[in-house]
Amino acid sequence: MDFPYTVLVPWCKLPEHANQTDAERLAALHAKTLTRIVDRFGSFRTLAAVLTPDEYATMRQTLSAVAAQSPLVADMVKMLELPGDESGTGGGINFGNASVRAMCDQLFPGVATTLQAIAEEQVSQCEAWGVELSSGHLASARQLIEEGN
Repeated sequence: MDFPYTVLVPWCKLPEHANQTDAERLAALHAKTLTRIVDRFGSFRTLAAVLTPDEYATMRQTLSAVAAQSPLVADMVKMLELPGDESGTGGGINFGNASVRAMCDQLFPGVATTLQAIAEEQVSQCEAWGVELSSGHLASARQLIEEGN
């Protein structure tokens, strides 16, 4: 069995999809229900856009206090001050980076999910697999399942 059937057939067999029609499966495969973490940089300007004024002020106070004790955080503050773009050109920090996401959890538990969402995008199962599927693929997958694959 070749790709995409190596992933499509097991997906079709999942309890939530086993009794669906091909049309229902196709709709489910193209629905943007998954979250993908991407490389996306942000600066203080980005943070000000996604946080409330009170959240932003609290976050800045926390960063200032921690930066006084941590050279790593002090360097991150310098990068946040630069007006970089989403790709990191010019500055900012990558909110898709696992270490940055963990630091958000640790330092800003009340707004960590908001900050992490800067580097998240909703994608479909097809996009996550990197394939475009049609009703023909689902008919072939159904035939493979009926043949015992």
